[in-house]
Amino acid sequence: MRITNSRAYHDYEIFEHFEAGINLLGAEVKAVKLGNADLTGSHVRIMGSEAYLVGAK
Repeated sequence: MRITNSRAYHDYEIFEHFEAGINLLGAEVKAVKLGNADLTGSHVRIMGSEAYLVGAK
């Protein structure tokens, strides 16, 4: 499943593009499969060599 933020391309100038996987557990998997994932207002924070999704619902 590929989820993109098309509004980000409209609201911001994108200089680099990264593609990454995400590890979901239990209720998170169910929510995504039911279409209840909401990335509005979320962002990725890089800490060391890891990327963290912040603010996703």
